[in-house]
Amino acid sequence: MKILLIKPPLNPNLLTVSLYEPLELEYLAASVKDSDVRILDMRIDRNLKRELINFKPDLVGITAYTCDYNTVVTILKQVRESDSTIKTVVGGSHATFSPDDFVLPYVDAVFIGYADSTFPQYVKAVDNPDRLKDIPNIGIIDKESVFFTKKVTSVPDLNSLPLPDRNLTRKYQKHYHDPLRNKIMLIMTSRGCPFRCNFCACWKLMDGKYTVREPESIIEELKSLPEETDIVYFSDDNTFNDIARMWRLSELIKKNNIRKRFQMYARADTIVSNRDLFEDMKAAGLQFISIGLESFRDEDLEYYNKRISVEINTQAIRILKELDIDIIALFIIRPDYTEENFNQ
Repeated sequence: MKILLIKPPLNPNLLTVSLYEPLELEYLAASVKDSDVRILDMRIDRNLKRELINFKPDLVGITAYTCDYNTVVTILKQVRESDSTIKTVVGGSHATFSPDDFVLPYVDAVFIGYADSTFPQYVKAVDNPDRLKDIPNIGIIDKESVFFTKKVTSVPDLNSLPLPDRNLTRKYQKHYHDPLRNKIMLIMTSRGCPFRCNFCACWKLMDGKYTVREPESIIEELKSLPEETDIVYFSDDNTFNDIARMWRLSELIKKNNIRKRFQMYARADTIVSNRDLFEDMKAAGLQFISIGLESFRDEDLEYYNKRISVEINTQAIRILKELDIDIIALFIIRPDYTEENFNQ
Protein backbone atom coordinates (compact mmCIF):
# COMPACT_ATOMS: atom_id res chain seq x y z
CA MET A 1 0.00 0.00 0.00
CA LYS A 2 1.15 3.53 -0.78
CA ILE A 3 0.69 5.88 2.18
CA LEU A 4 1.18 9.65 2.16
CA LEU A 5 1.47 11.28 5.60
CA ILE A 6 1.02 15.05 5.71
CA LYS A 7 2.15 17.74 8.13
CA PRO A 8 -0.11 20.74 7.38
CA PRO A 9 1.19 24.24 6.58
CA LEU A 10 1.80 26.68 9.41
CA ASN A 11 -1.17 28.79 10.39
CA PRO A 12 -0.39 32.27 8.97
CA ASN A 13 -2.15 33.89 11.93
CA LEU A 14 0.29 32.40 14.43
CA LEU A 15 3.86 33.54 15.05
CA THR A 16 6.53 30.86 15.36
CA VAL A 17 10.32 31.17 15.38
CA SER A 18 11.12 27.46 15.26
CA LEU A 19 10.39 24.53 12.97
CA TYR A 20 10.57 20.98 14.32
CA GLU A 21 10.60 17.68 12.47
CA PRO A 22 7.18 15.92 12.32
CA LEU A 23 8.19 13.26 14.84
CA GLU A 24 4.64 11.92 15.15
CA LEU A 25 4.56 11.12 11.43
CA GLU A 26 8.03 9.58 11.50
CA TYR A 27 6.80 7.21 14.21
CA LEU A 28 3.67 6.33 12.22
CA ALA A 29 5.75 5.65 9.13
CA ALA A 30 8.01 3.32 11.10
CA SER A 31 4.95 1.37 12.27
CA VAL A 32 3.97 0.37 8.71
CA LYS A 33 7.31 -0.74 7.28
CA ASP A 34 5.62 -3.12 4.84
CA SER A 35 4.01 -0.18 3.06
CA ASP A 36 5.50 2.39 0.69
CA VAL A 37 5.37 5.56 2.79
CA ARG A 38 6.16 9.20 2.07
CA ILE A 39 5.97 12.24 4.32
CA LEU A 40 4.97 15.60 2.87
CA ASP A 41 5.89 18.48 5.18
CA MET A 42 3.66 21.24 3.86
CA ARG A 43 5.27 23.80 6.15
CA ILE A 44 8.17 23.56 3.69
CA ASP A 45 6.71 22.08 0.49
CA ARG A 46 3.10 22.98 -0.33
CA ASN A 47 2.88 21.18 -3.66
CA LEU A 48 0.23 18.67 -2.65
CA LYS A 49 -1.04 18.27 -6.21
CA ARG A 50 2.37 17.18 -7.49
CA GLU A 51 2.73 14.61 -4.70
CA LEU A 52 -0.71 13.14 -5.37
CA ILE A 53 -0.07 12.87 -9.11
CA ASN A 54 3.45 11.45 -8.87
CA PHE A 55 3.05 9.15 -5.87
CA LYS A 56 -0.58 8.07 -6.38
CA PRO A 57 -1.19 7.13 -2.72
CA ASP A 58 -3.83 4.62 -1.66
CA LEU A 59 -4.16 6.27 1.74
CA VAL A 60 -3.50 9.80 2.98
CA GLY A 61 -3.14 10.58 6.67
CA ILE A 62 -2.84 14.02 8.23
CA THR A 63 -2.31 15.36 11.75
CA ALA A 64 -4.07 18.40 13.17
CA TYR A 65 -3.90 20.79 16.08
CA THR A 66 -6.99 22.92 16.63
CA CYS A 67 -5.29 25.92 15.02
CA ASP A 68 -4.81 23.80 11.87
CA TYR A 69 -8.40 22.58 11.61
CA ASN A 70 -9.62 24.72 8.69
CA THR A 71 -6.45 24.09 6.70
CA VAL A 72 -6.57 20.33 7.32
CA VAL A 73 -10.21 20.09 6.27
CA THR A 74 -9.34 21.89 3.03
CA ILE A 75 -6.46 19.50 2.36
CA LEU A 76 -8.61 16.44 3.00
CA LYS A 77 -11.21 17.77 0.60
CA GLN A 78 -8.55 18.40 -2.06
CA VAL A 79 -7.26 14.86 -1.70
CA ARG A 80 -10.74 13.37 -2.16
CA GLU A 81 -11.44 15.61 -5.16
CA SER A 82 -8.18 14.55 -6.80
CA ASP A 83 -9.03 10.84 -6.55
CA SER A 84 -12.18 9.49 -4.92
CA THR A 85 -10.55 6.08 -4.32
CA ILE A 86 -7.94 7.46 -1.88
CA LYS A 87 -8.69 6.65 1.75
CA THR A 88 -8.33 9.69 4.01
CA VAL A 89 -7.67 9.58 7.76
CA VAL A 90 -6.89 12.19 10.39
CA GLY A 91 -5.37 12.14 13.87
CA GLY A 92 -3.71 14.43 16.38
CA SER A 93 -4.90 16.59 19.24
CA HIS A 94 -8.02 18.06 17.65
CA ALA A 95 -9.13 14.69 16.33
CA THR A 96 -8.69 13.22 19.80
CA PHE A 97 -10.68 15.82 21.71
CA SER A 98 -13.21 16.83 19.05
CA PRO A 99 -13.50 13.83 16.69
CA ASP A 100 -17.00 14.79 15.55
CA ASP A 101 -15.51 17.81 13.78
CA PHE A 102 -14.07 15.42 11.21
CA VAL A 103 -17.30 13.59 10.43
CA LEU A 104 -17.23 14.81 6.85
CA PRO A 105 -18.02 13.18 3.49
CA TYR A 106 -14.36 13.29 2.44
CA VAL A 107 -12.91 11.66 5.59
CA ASP A 108 -12.87 7.88 6.11
CA ALA A 109 -11.56 7.57 9.66
CA VAL A 110 -10.51 9.61 12.67
CA PHE A 111 -7.92 8.37 15.18
CA ILE A 112 -8.38 9.14 18.87
CA GLY A 113 -5.26 9.32 21.02
CA TYR A 114 -1.88 7.89 20.11
CA ALA A 115 -2.04 5.71 16.99
CA ASP A 116 1.13 3.61 17.44
CA SER A 117 -0.86 0.39 17.30
CA THR A 118 -4.18 1.46 15.79
CA PHE A 119 -2.73 2.96 12.61
CA PRO A 120 -0.92 -0.23 11.48
CA GLN A 121 -4.05 -2.21 12.37
CA TYR A 122 -6.10 0.13 10.21
CA VAL A 123 -3.69 -0.22 7.28
CA LYS A 124 -3.95 -4.00 7.42
CA ALA A 125 -7.75 -3.98 7.66
CA VAL A 126 -8.61 -0.98 5.51
CA ASP A 127 -10.42 -3.03 2.86
CA ASN A 128 -12.39 -5.08 5.39
CA PRO A 129 -15.09 -2.99 7.12
CA ASP A 130 -15.91 -5.74 9.63
CA ARG A 131 -12.30 -5.92 10.82
CA LEU A 132 -12.12 -2.15 11.14
CA LYS A 133 -14.79 -2.26 13.83
CA ASP A 134 -12.47 -4.37 16.00
CA ILE A 135 -9.81 -1.66 16.11
CA PRO A 136 -10.11 0.44 19.29
CA ASN A 137 -10.08 4.23 19.52
CA ILE A 138 -11.09 5.13 15.99
CA GLY A 139 -14.14 6.62 14.34
CA ILE A 140 -15.23 4.96 11.09
CA ILE A 141 -16.95 7.52 8.90
CA ASP A 142 -19.53 6.82 6.22
CA LYS A 143 -20.54 10.03 4.48
CA GLU A 144 -21.82 12.09 7.40
CA SER A 145 -22.31 9.40 10.02
CA VAL A 146 -19.70 7.87 12.31
CA PHE A 147 -19.26 4.64 14.24
CA PHE A 148 -16.90 4.96 17.19
CA THR A 149 -15.19 1.73 18.17
CA LYS A 150 -14.58 0.76 21.78
CA LYS A 151 -12.35 3.02 23.84
CA VAL A 152 -9.31 1.28 25.27
CA THR A 153 -6.92 3.00 27.65
CA SER A 154 -3.53 1.35 27.77
CA VAL A 155 0.01 2.39 28.59
CA PRO A 156 2.29 1.74 25.60
CA ASP A 157 5.67 0.10 25.98
CA LEU A 158 7.79 2.92 24.58
CA ASN A 159 10.88 0.70 24.50
CA SER A 160 9.23 -1.62 21.97
CA LEU A 161 8.28 1.11 19.48
CA PRO A 162 10.38 1.20 16.31
CA LEU A 163 12.66 4.21 15.99
CA PRO A 164 11.11 7.05 13.97
CA ASP A 165 11.84 6.82 10.24
CA ARG A 166 13.87 9.98 9.71
CA ASN A 167 14.89 8.88 6.23
CA LEU A 168 11.49 10.11 5.06
CA THR A 169 12.21 13.68 6.18
CA ARG A 170 15.90 13.78 5.28
CA LYS A 171 15.21 16.17 2.38
CA TYR A 172 13.65 18.64 4.82
CA GLN A 173 16.16 18.37 7.68
CA LYS A 174 18.16 21.46 6.77
CA HIS A 175 14.99 23.49 7.41
CA TYR A 176 14.38 22.25 10.97
CA HIS A 177 15.67 24.63 13.63
CA ASP A 178 15.06 26.03 17.10
CA PRO A 179 14.39 29.74 17.84
CA LEU A 180 18.15 30.42 17.72
CA ARG A 181 18.45 28.73 14.28
CA ASN A 182 20.32 25.75 15.73
CA LYS A 183 19.91 22.52 13.77
CA ILE A 184 17.58 20.46 15.91
CA MET A 185 16.33 16.90 16.17
CA LEU A 186 13.51 15.61 18.36
CA ILE A 187 13.50 12.56 20.58
CA MET A 188 10.59 11.15 22.57
CA THR A 189 11.61 9.61 25.91
CA SER A 190 8.33 9.68 27.86
CA ARG A 191 4.63 10.28 27.48
CA GLY A 192 2.03 11.73 29.76
CA CYS A 193 2.25 13.61 33.03
CA PRO A 194 1.02 12.73 36.53
CA PHE A 195 0.00 16.32 37.26
CA ARG A 196 -3.40 17.84 36.47
CA CYS A 197 -2.88 21.43 35.33
CA ASN A 198 -6.30 22.44 34.06
CA PHE A 199 -5.05 24.31 30.98
CA CYS A 200 -3.06 21.34 29.65
CA ALA A 201 -4.14 18.59 27.27
CA CYS A 202 -0.96 16.50 27.61
CA TRP A 203 -2.10 14.43 30.58
CA LYS A 204 -5.52 13.94 29.02
CA LEU A 205 -4.00 12.27 25.94
CA MET A 206 -2.75 9.50 28.25
CA ASP A 207 -5.75 9.59 30.59
CA GLY A 208 -3.45 10.77 33.37
CA LYS A 209 -0.94 7.96 32.98
CA TYR A 210 2.83 8.41 32.69
CA THR A 211 5.29 6.08 31.00
CA VAL A 212 8.95 6.27 30.05
CA ARG A 213 11.65 4.76 27.85
CA GLU A 214 14.60 3.11 29.49
CA PRO A 215 17.86 5.13 29.38
CA GLU A 216 19.58 2.40 27.35
CA SER A 217 16.94 2.75 24.63
CA ILE A 218 17.38 6.52 24.57
CA ILE A 219 21.15 6.20 24.20
CA GLU A 220 20.78 3.99 21.14
CA GLU A 221 18.62 6.61 19.44
CA LEU A 222 20.98 9.43 20.40
CA LYS A 223 23.80 7.51 18.75
CA SER A 224 21.78 7.27 15.52
CA LEU A 225 21.21 11.02 15.14
CA PRO A 226 23.19 12.95 12.50
CA GLU A 227 26.54 14.29 13.62
CA GLU A 228 25.62 17.80 12.47
CA THR A 229 22.73 18.01 14.97
CA ASP A 230 23.26 21.05 17.22
CA ILE A 231 20.43 20.48 19.69
CA VAL A 232 18.48 17.39 20.70
CA TYR A 233 15.05 18.40 21.97
CA PHE A 234 13.37 15.92 24.33
CA SER A 235 9.78 16.31 23.13
CA ASP A 236 8.26 15.04 26.37
CA ASP A 237 5.49 16.35 28.56
CA ASN A 238 7.56 15.97 31.73
CA THR A 239 11.09 14.71 31.06
CA PHE A 240 12.38 14.81 34.64
CA ASN A 241 9.43 13.24 36.43
CA ASP A 242 11.35 9.96 36.96
CA ILE A 243 14.42 11.17 38.86
CA ALA A 244 16.25 7.82 39.01
CA ARG A 245 15.88 7.42 35.26
CA MET A 246 17.43 10.83 34.62
CA TRP A 247 20.41 10.08 36.88
CA ARG A 248 21.00 6.91 34.87
CA LEU A 249 20.58 8.75 31.55
CA SER A 250 23.10 11.40 32.56
CA GLU A 251 25.57 8.68 33.51
CA LEU A 252 25.13 6.85 30.20
CA ILE A 253 25.42 10.01 28.08
CA LYS A 254 28.82 10.68 29.60
CA LYS A 255 29.89 7.03 29.56
CA ASN A 256 29.06 6.76 25.83
CA ASN A 257 30.82 10.03 25.04
CA ILE A 258 27.71 11.54 23.43
CA ARG A 259 28.63 15.14 22.77
CA LYS A 260 25.42 16.97 22.02
CA ARG A 261 23.49 19.79 23.61
CA PHE A 262 20.07 19.01 25.01
CA GLN A 263 16.78 20.81 25.58
CA MET A 264 14.43 19.23 28.11
CA TYR A 265 11.27 20.05 30.05
CA ALA A 266 11.13 20.23 33.85
CA ARG A 267 8.79 21.56 36.52
CA ALA A 268 10.10 24.27 38.85
CA ASP A 269 9.58 22.15 41.97
CA THR A 270 11.57 19.30 40.39
CA ILE A 271 14.47 21.68 39.77
CA VAL A 272 14.39 23.05 43.32
CA SER A 273 14.29 19.57 44.85
CA ASN A 274 17.02 18.11 42.63
CA ARG A 275 19.67 20.76 42.05
CA ASP A 276 22.46 18.16 42.05
CA LEU A 277 20.77 16.22 39.23
CA PHE A 278 20.53 19.31 37.04
CA GLU A 279 24.16 20.11 37.75
CA ASP A 280 25.08 16.59 36.64
CA MET A 281 22.90 16.86 33.52
CA LYS A 282 24.57 20.18 32.69
CA ALA A 283 27.89 18.32 32.59
CA ALA A 284 26.26 15.77 30.25
CA GLY A 285 25.13 18.47 27.81
CA LEU A 286 21.93 19.99 29.14
CA GLN A 287 21.80 23.51 27.68
CA PHE A 288 18.13 24.53 27.69
CA ILE A 289 15.28 23.92 30.12
CA SER A 290 11.68 24.59 29.13
CA ILE A 291 9.88 25.44 32.35
CA GLY A 292 6.20 26.13 32.82
CA LEU A 293 6.24 29.21 35.06
CA GLU A 294 2.69 29.97 33.81
CA SER A 295 2.15 33.15 35.87
CA PHE A 296 3.68 35.81 38.09
CA ARG A 297 0.75 35.54 40.54
CA ASP A 298 0.05 32.81 43.07
CA GLU A 299 -3.68 33.22 42.56
CA ASP A 300 -3.26 32.27 38.90
CA LEU A 301 -1.10 29.25 39.74
CA GLU A 302 -3.76 28.05 42.19
CA TYR A 303 -6.47 28.64 39.58
CA TYR A 304 -4.47 26.56 37.06
CA ASN A 305 -4.09 23.74 39.61
CA LYS A 306 -0.34 24.03 39.02
CA ARG A 307 0.55 22.92 42.58
CA ILE A 308 3.45 25.34 42.65
CA SER A 309 4.13 28.90 43.86
CA VAL A 310 5.83 32.05 42.62
CA GLU A 311 8.51 31.50 45.26
CA ILE A 312 9.29 28.03 43.92
CA ASN A 313 9.44 29.45 40.39
CA THR A 314 11.88 32.11 41.59
CA GLN A 315 14.10 29.53 43.27
CA ALA A 316 14.14 27.40 40.13
CA ILE A 317 15.15 30.38 37.98
CA ARG A 318 17.96 31.19 40.40
CA ILE A 319 19.29 27.61 40.30
CA LEU A 320 19.23 27.44 36.50
CA LYS A 321 21.06 30.75 36.22
CA GLU A 322 23.70 29.59 38.69
CA LEU A 323 24.20 26.41 36.65
CA ASP A 324 24.35 28.41 33.39
CA ILE A 325 21.37 26.54 31.93
CA ASP A 326 19.36 28.66 29.51
CA ILE A 327 15.70 29.15 30.43
CA ILE A 328 12.79 28.85 28.03
CA ALA A 329 9.96 30.22 30.16
CA LEU A 330 6.38 29.26 29.32
CA PHE A 331 3.35 31.28 30.39
CA ILE A 332 -0.43 30.97 30.23
CA ILE A 333 -2.39 34.13 29.40
CA ARG A 334 -5.81 34.18 30.98
CA PRO A 335 -8.61 35.46 28.73
CA ASP A 336 -9.62 37.98 31.40
CA TYR A 337 -6.18 39.63 31.63
CA THR A 338 -6.32 43.44 31.44
CA GLU A 339 -3.74 45.88 30.15
CA GLU A 340 -2.60 46.33 33.74
CA ASN A 341 -1.91 42.59 34.02
CA PHE A 342 0.31 42.73 30.93
CA ASN A 343 2.14 45.77 32.27
CA GLN A 344 2.86 43.91 35.48
